[in-house]
Amino acid sequence: MGINLGFGTPYSTALETDYVEGGLKVLIFTMSATARIKESVLSYSYDSFTESSKNSLLGNWNNIFAPKLGMRISASLPFLEVSYFETLDTSGHYYSPEIVRNQITGEPMKNNVIRGSYFDFELRLDNVVVLNSNYAKFYFARRFGEYHLGFTGRELKYKDISFDFRVNCTFPGKRDYQILLESLIDFETSKSGRRIVAIGPTIRLGKTQSNPSDSLLHSLICVSR
Repeated sequence: MGINLGFGTPYSTALETDYVEGGLKVLIFTMSATARIKESVLSYSYDSFTESSKNSLLGNWNNIFAPKLGMRISASLPFLEVSYFETLDTSGHYYSPEIVRNQITGEPMKNNVIRGSYFDFELRLDNVVVLNSNYAKFYFARRFGEYHLGFTGRELKYKDISFDFRVNCTFPGKRDYQILLESLIDFETSKSGRRIVAIGPTIRLGKTQSNPSDSLLHSLICVSR
């Protein structure tokens, strides 16, 4: 039995979503209430007509926007997690993503606005030994109508360096294709020598506003733990 707290989804990174959740875990079951934090994405639209004409590598698109209030129930087994999400309240001032148009086609760049209900899953092979760590995982998942394929590794070790690494591929559909790469290097910050802080870059690769063949959405320095 424990408390479950989460910022974003297991397949997202900084500035990609405003989704947060918190709840209670009992045995294999977790029940969470979900909400949103508007400051965790670059910009919102205050109405359905607000557009941005900026062309920047810090792209404000291909993001996930959560409802004001939702509920998520999940059950976790060794190789499978299944979950159900239900939107409870979509009201509130910050509703829509900012409209950013593709400069080639004139169409709005895609975002995933979470509304309604979703049945999701994660098929996984976890506790795989990679680089002297027992905490690596390969997975194929669906979350909020999107499909993901990826790998996460925690406390990987190469010589004297301890680091986390993950790669997540989002299939096109609700949003455009995207590849997420993230590496966090651990630092010793306690007298016991325990590594409790990790710092490193995260990069999202996908379509840009000005040229579909461009790939860099944004690159940030992230802090974990």
